[in-house]
Amino acid sequence: MMRDADVSPSDQIFLDLPQENDPSNSRMLCYADIPPSDQHENASDLDEHLGSEVLNGIRLSESLITFKEVTSIEKFSIVVNGLALDSELSKHLMAKYYEICCSQGMFLHEHLLEGQNCKLVVGMICETINIADAIRASKITTSSDTFAVWYKSLKGLEIFGMNVSFLLSRLEQLMSLASKSKRYTETRIKRDKAKEEKEVLELKLEEVKETISRLDVVLDTQNLNPERLEAEFEDLANIPW
Repeated sequence: MMRDADVSPSDQIFLDLPQENDPSNSRMLCYADIPPSDQHENASDLDEHLGSEVLNGIRLSESLITFKEVTSIEKFSIVVNGLALDSELSKHLMAKYYEICCSQGMFLHEHLLEGQNCKLVVGMICETINIADAIRASKITTSSDTFAVWYKSLKGLEIFGMNVSFLLSRLEQLMSLASKSKRYTETRIKRDKAKEEKEVLELKLEEVKETISRLDVVLDTQNLNPERLEAEFEDLANIPW
């Protein structure tokens, strides 16, 4: 039986993420954890040897089929390193994963790096399903930080061998559109602010124009000549006492 202590730091990247079918709450019995003396050559021998607990949990796959042979969800099985992991996912998650695999015409886990433990594999599959759902539910207003988290997780899954290139491609397109929308929104806000400032300045300009016009009327009404006033002032100032 697998223990948390057996999980490497790299595995923990996916195991710490919340899942609908939390792998940490499942009974993880991997073929690699069974002592060599207890390993049997076929699934029926293993089931007979280990009893009903294996029948209700992870077990050796009786056969290995290609995705082309999967004609319905009943024939869909998640097999990694010869072990069927179907029991570790709820029916809901199995159905979602089946739909995603069908959309790509292949098992997304088909090229996982060899030697991955069962708990990590289940975690990666659940994370793939979660991100796929999140991408489909995302909005153009979804934050760039959220997109970045999904992107980083998908790149990590890709390193382990999960086929998530189609999700990365879709996410990159959405990120590009969201970025353009954000820039447009920011530019529009700046323009609207500039227009408001212009309106304030135009209003102020109208007030200044009105003031100038009013003062022009006052000056015209007084009908005074500055040069003549200056001359009269000097004449008056110079008159003898």
